This record gives sequence, structure tokens and C-alpha cells, in this order.
Amino acid sequence: SANCPYGNKTGEEITGLSVKMLRFLGGRGVKVVAIACNTISTLVETLGPKFDFRIIGIIEPAAKSVVRSGLKKVGLIATEFTVSSGAYEKLIHKFDPSVEVIGKGSPLLAGMIDGGDFGSKAVDAEIKTEVNNILSRGQVQHVILGCTHYPIVEDSFRRCYPDIQFINPAVEQAIWDRGRSRETHIALAKSRELQRLAAAAAWILFAIILFFSSLTFGSSQSWVHYGDAK
Repeated sequence: SANCPYGNKTGEEITGLSVKMLRFLGGRGVKVVAIACNTISTLVETLGPKFDFRIIGIIEPAAKSVVRSGLKKVGLIATEFTVSSGAYEKLIHKFDPSVEVIGKGSPLLAGMIDGGDFGSKAVDAEIKTEVNNILSRGQVQHVILGCTHYPIVEDSFRRCYPDIQFINPAVEQAIWDRGRSRETHIALAKSRELQRLAAAAAWILFAIILFFSSLTFGSSQSWVHYGDAK
């Protein structure tokens, strides 16, 4: 928590801190890293090429969920950095350019939650300030909680806006990661099965070659013996 909130830092600072953490994990032999921070996830394309393990951000699964649900308008509350990066719009529009994304960054909410301020009047007031800003620019029925801290006070969001459905990207990431892992296991299983079949086929072919070789060798021996008998 020493560097929280990330969303109020510069891109250079966030990248530097992220590289430091990823090097730490890489040094311990990880094969995959799931980034649970929306702000850091905006830099996945920059961070990915720096490491030899797979890095999974939290934004793409949420973007795919929005498109899969058929939404044509969605709100986004996140850190100022995440909103200004345009990462959510970019990934949602990658799958459906017609979706309207109305975002508003909060410079305060992540820090308040990180400090243990859950469900207070101050938290409710900040939520209302930012969500009301979104609603003033478009009537949305779904809002993405685009900071990992926000679901901690999801009850406050729901209490303030009972008619809005709030999307938790962490849930979507977990579902997506599980699906990707399952696909990987299936692919590996198929690959192993193909390897077993190939090995079996090779042994069968080898046995056939030996069988016919023995027939040929036996025939030539018989011919020699017949000739000698004459």
C-alpha cells in the first residue's frame, strides 16, 4: 500500500513500479502473472514485451463482458489515469465500436478505501459526485468499477444507486483466466494424445518393416540353400 493510489501517479512512475514488481515475480519463476490493478493493466502492451512470461490484465476480460452482454452504453468509474488512458474504450471498441463508454476518474476514492474508510458518508459523497457526473452525460444502467479497490465498497455503490448494475472486472478476469487455463489444459491434453498416437504409429510401422525384412531375408536364405543343394 506504500505506493497507493497508482492512479494519481505519472505513467513513468507507474511503469517503473510495475517493472520492479514483475521482475520480483519473474525472479521466482512465475509463468503467468494476472494483474489485479486496472491502472497497471492500462500498460500491459508496454510491459508485456519486457518479460518472458505471460501477463494478463484486468481490463480486457471486462471489455469482453460488456460486449458479450450486448450493452450499447456503459459507464466507467476508475482512477484518473485509467480513464484518461482510454484503455477501456480502446478494448471495448476493438470488439464493438458502437458501444458508448462514459468515464469519470476519481482522484480520491481509491485512497480513501485503501486507508480503511469503508461505507462512510465521505465515501458515499465521493461515489455520488463521480457517478452523478457520468449520469449527467448519459443515462446508463451499467457502470464498470474500474479500480480494484471499488468492489470493496460495492455495497455503498448499490445503496446509492440501487437501479444500476455494477460490473466487477476482477470477477470477469477470474472467469476469463479459468477459461484460458481450461483451454490450455485441453490443448496440452490433445497434444499429448497426438504424441502418444504418433509414437504408437511409429512402433507399428517399425514392426511392419521388421516383419517384411525378415520375410525377405528368409526368402534369400532359402534361395541360397537351394542353390547349394544343386
